[in-house]
Amino acid sequence: MGFMAGLTLMGAVYGCAPLITEGEIYQKVYEPDRTWVMLMPIVIPSGKSTTTILVPMFMHDDEDFIVKIKQYDQTQAKEIKESLYVSEEVYNTVKVGDWFVSGTYDEQKYGKIEYSDPVAKHRATVVEQDQLGVQH
Repeated sequence: MGFMAGLTLMGAVYGCAPLITEGEIYQKVYEPDRTWVMLMPIVIPSGKSTTTILVPMFMHDDEDFIVKIKQYDQTQAKEIKESLYVSEEVYNTVKVGDWFVSGTYDEQKYGKIEYSDPVAKHRATVVEQDQLGVQH
C-alpha cells in the first residue's frame, strides 16, 4: 500500500468517530448561518491551449450549535478534546463546566447529537441529491 493510500485509509478509520463522547464542557460556540460566493476555476481545453474561467458558486452553511468537551485520558497521559454539534435546545440547556455525556439527553426532545465529522455534516441527503438530479 502506498504512503498516500495509507494516509487516506487512516483518515477514513480515525477521522469519523469521536475520540470521546463525554467530558467537561469547556466552551460553547454558536456559528450563525452564512452564505458566500466562491469562485470555481473551470478549465476549457481548446486545441493546443486552454482557457480558465472563474464561475461563481453560491455556498450556504446553516447555523451550528457546538459544545466543546475535554477529558483527561490516563492511558495516554494527556487531555483529549472533542467538538460535538448539538441541537439548539441541548446547547441552551447545558453550560460551561457541566459534565456532558452524549446520549443522556432525550433525543425525542432535543434531537440527535452529531459529532465533528465535517464530511458527514456537509454530505448531501438523498432528497438534496434528487433535487440536483444526481443518480445514487
